[in-house]
Amino acid sequence: MADGTLVLLTVPHVCVESPFYDPGCDQDSLKYAKAIQSGLGRSNLLLTSITPRHICDNNRKPCRRKTRLRKRLTALLDILQELDKPLLGLDIHTFHQESDFDLPSQPQYQVLVLDTRKRPSTKLLIQLLQEQGLNVRYVRGGKINDIQAQLQGRGISTPLLEIRTGLDEREIAKVSQGVAEWADLISSA
Repeated sequence: MADGTLVLLTVPHVCVESPFYDPGCDQDSLKYAKAIQSGLGRSNLLLTSITPRHICDNNRKPCRRKTRLRKRLTALLDILQELDKPLLGLDIHTFHQESDFDLPSQPQYQVLVLDTRKRPSTKLLIQLLQEQGLNVRYVRGGKINDIQAQLQGRGISTPLLEIRTGLDEREIAKVSQGVAEWADLISSA
């Protein structure tokens, strides 16, 4: 990775055991984010939240000033902008093949990449994940994801990754490798 570029990973819907279990949380999202973080090596930061969606959905603008995650994210972005620190972002979520995004039962997608438009950096990420042998699909995301919108509003390339729950270790390693290659190429451009 190019010297000085920081990759910021956000995981806004981490699942935890009771008494705070949130049925709207993203199963496996923290495990996937930690694998990606490990594959990136140095120069990355992981921000997570266990705030249940029914209390405040971290991906929505009304929560930007309410939850710890969103306050930390905003403060961090302000500091990094002041330091003129190069930054990439990834907003990490999970999905269930059977129920989310009205996906066909076949093929079994392993990763969905969401963005409001297919930016060159998004296309590159999709290509690199596919080169790892993963079944990847682009999904046009809405402007409703406020973490992604907040980072992109500051000129930070920030695809949203929806990773299918239940991936095996080999598949997780492929996701991590594809993301690491993407970060290397984007940060050296």
